Amino acid sequence: MIGNDIVDLKLASVQSDWKRKGFLDKLFSKRERRFIFDSSDPSMAVWRLWSMKESAYKIHVRKTKVRRFNPKQFSCEDITETEGIVIRGHHTYKTTTFLNDDFIHTIATECDYDQEIFNGMIIKQDQHNLASILHKKFLKDLAARQFLALNDLQILKNEFQAPELFLKGIKLNLSCSLSHHGGHGAYVSTI
Repeated sequence: MIGNDIVDLKLASVQSDWKRKGFLDKLFSKRERRFIFDSSDPSMAVWRLWSMKESAYKIHVRKTKVRRFNPKQFSCEDITETEGIVIRGHHTYKTTTFLNDDFIHTIATECDYDQEIFNGMIIKQDQHNLASILHKKFLKDLAARQFLALNDLQILKNEFQAPELFLKGIKLNLSCSLSHHGGHGAYVSTI
């Protein structure tokens, strides 16, 4: 299984004041808060940890069939420049994070995951139709990659609001994750 999350850093800076009293305590463990304050760029560290937790949560919902996000229950560990581990109970997820000045994008997989992944991004789009553009681009890329007719593919959300892929009405055994925030969107899928 696979999950991903993207954070538009410019929008996050105006939507969420992570420096306000109690914000970090509600989302992050003591160790994670230390990681944030020891970082050369605490703001980037906040949104990176958030993105790691959110991308792991998307897999966790599919595995456990429980849709309840308590960020402090997802522990970010073994963080290097781009890699990390997120632990939730007995479940461990591996993350890879891509950072730049505009956004943070994290892809999470189960630790024993060895399938090939393909991903794509849409950057700087109108926020009002980004989800629709992202879905269309993802299906177009998937159709081309898998040699399928685009009109035969469909994305539907399951009862946990996770996207699932269908070919001519039959659910495919491919994991996918779509994420957008502000003017940035990203998708990942197994192939």
